[in-house]
Amino acid sequence: MYDILTFSRLRIVLLISQLLWPFPAIADLTLLKTNTNLHGVYLFEDNNTSVYRLQFVFIAGEADISGPEGVSHYLEHLMYAHANRIGDNKFHGRTANATANGVNTIYFVNGQRSELDNMFSFGKNLLTPPDLDVKFMRDERKVVLREYDLKIGDYPDRRSTNETWRLLMGENTAGRSAIGTPASIMSLSVEGALKYHQQFYHPANMVLLISGPISAKNAVERVNNTFAGLPSGLSNPQSWRQKPGAAPFDSRRYVRDRNVRSKAVIYHSLADWTLGGSKIDDYYTSKFVEALFSSSLEGGLSRPLKTDQFVVSSFRSRVLIPLDGHVVFWFQGSLDEGITSDIAIASIRAALADIAVSGISEKSLERIRRRILKKESRLRDEQKHAFNRAVNSLMLGFEPNSYEDHVRRINAVSKANIDSLLKAIGSASRTISTSLDKGTGQ
Repeated sequence: MYDILTFSRLRIVLLISQLLWPFPAIADLTLLKTNTNLHGVYLFEDNNTSVYRLQFVFIAGEADISGPEGVSHYLEHLMYAHANRIGDNKFHGRTANATANGVNTIYFVNGQRSELDNMFSFGKNLLTPPDLDVKFMRDERKVVLREYDLKIGDYPDRRSTNETWRLLMGENTAGRSAIGTPASIMSLSVEGALKYHQQFYHPANMVLLISGPISAKNAVERVNNTFAGLPSGLSNPQSWRQKPGAAPFDSRRYVRDRNVRSKAVIYHSLADWTLGGSKIDDYYTSKFVEALFSSSLEGGLSRPLKTDQFVVSSFRSRVLIPLDGHVVFWFQGSLDEGITSDIAIASIRAALADIAVSGISEKSLERIRRRILKKESRLRDEQKHAFNRAVNSLMLGFEPNSYEDHVRRINAVSKANIDSLLKAIGSASRTISTSLDKGTGQ
């Protein structure tokens, strides 16, 4: 009896202490005010880790230039090597990496508190032109070429998607490949890379994302100490976003490649579409449609193409907004046994047309909303997830939003908005289909 009473009292004490003790603040991505000319500085205060993470996002990518493809990615290689040389040290306890996605260029650096000065210096170095041996910079093209072979060269579907994207975007530079082609990579020049840096690597084009056990006050002090006084430079308007989409057309491509593992079809479409509001509203609607297409719910693509009709054995699909007022639907599926690419493409078109007519059901809409909200609730305190959301926003041309606003917009997506996007995709005027088969030649 004594043990039971003691345990009960202990539970009461714990309950009272939980009520009296302040709950820990829930982490969120917040915009900081600094005395710098940086485009934006965002903090994700995370006291559950000892690791500090910085991301330096440049609002500049391959779509912002012309000439041989791959300049932004080539410069990313050079700047990573340049920024890593802090004083006489070339190697540090912290880790770093970088990537160029065609729209933005992103540099990552992680470390402990003792490396914070070094990490911020890494970012400041990015704003200075690469101070590297000329031979090293020229030879780096061979490193990029090896990366192409590893990521693109041995994958016919990725090569085909790159080519299809170029055709889909027409004359718009949004169709440029960030990594380029073997020919374009080896034609890149150091002078071209330096020109790109001079044009775009300014504080006005750099967004800094900070995460770790660091307060807003401490973060602002460090940012000011590192970047205050640096001239703003010219802000990149990324005017290619406002350019019109290409003229209507329908194209078929056949690719035979010895590296094809199974027969597949890739389907791209470009359609005029916008809600008439902000870019961010269009984005949230597109994420709902993307979730719908990937599901087995009524209005999804699994039932007409996989579960019921056995047209494809597996598939992936995306809904993208590369240009203002336009939407891209991307689909890649492995053909089921006995299915030709002609049958598959006809089935994809028919499924999209049917969904455009029927629209999304209220039941499917609410199931998708609950699923998205459940995932966001589970991931909300994860730094990586918060940073990815921020980078996605910058890629699409709008500023990162808070978690509270993020949830509000998820709850605001309506059936009418989704139906309008489904109709646009179902009646796209510009489509390209690629059939992949095992063999040689094209």
